[in-house]
Amino acid sequence: MALFAMVALVLLITCTNVANLLLAKASRRQREFAIRSALGATPWRMMRQLLVESFLCALGEGFWADFEHLDNEHFDRSRRF
Repeated sequence: MALFAMVALVLLITCTNVANLLLAKASRRQREFAIRSALGATPWRMMRQLLVESFLCALGEGFWADFEHLDNEHFDRSRRF
């Protein structure tokens, strides 16, 4: 039971940190979106920009994770005798 509580606490801390990072990112970009809106960008266009940016970041991170996995796999094989 103690292990479950510790895992739940770590998960809660992680979720709080991610929410804090997203909030900080949104507050930094608030001025940018205010200017875009003043210049006539529709809400759909701004939402589409955010979705495309998020997708590209996730895609890049996926490729990076795959590359790291392959690199670690190669390292493990080279260490065997």
